[in-house]
Amino acid sequence: MNLTEGLKKAHEIDVRMRRNFTGFTFEMFNFVLQFQHSVCAICGRKGHYLRLSLDHDHKSGKIRGVLCWRCNRALTAFDDDPIRFGNAARYLTTPPVTGAFGKELYTLPGRVDTKKRRKMVEAFRQGKITIEGYHGEISPAPAQADEQQPIRREP
Repeated sequence: MNLTEGLKKAHEIDVRMRRNFTGFTFEMFNFVLQFQHSVCAICGRKGHYLRLSLDHDHKSGKIRGVLCWRCNRALTAFDDDPIRFGNAARYLTTPPVTGAFGKELYTLPGRVDTKKRRKMVEAFRQGKITIEGYHGEISPAPAQADEQQPIRREP
């Protein structure tokens, strides 16, 4: 991309930002991005400005920062609700399965129902690979199941 094309692209981005975010300019976007050290404000991944988004609260319109598309989607998936995010964080750090059985349980890694994983399952069944932490048949640990904190709900 030559200088003229780059300037034209920057101008198009600036016009789009001013329209979509009521006066928020591309220069302001770059200022925030520089303040964030050119990384997503949540996950810290570096990104080119075309892959990073200006995030705003859909209910109030408050502009919050620059996020990668994944983190921006995650906020949308949780309806911008900090309680849901807290529940998700607690879920990741203290999974209910571990509480219910009193130990961590494992399966094969990867996305379920992919060709690669089906091959791993077949190799596991044939004894060609093992799963670290696999315990075979398991039974619940009733004394520990009650220790799991209840999930907080919105009022």
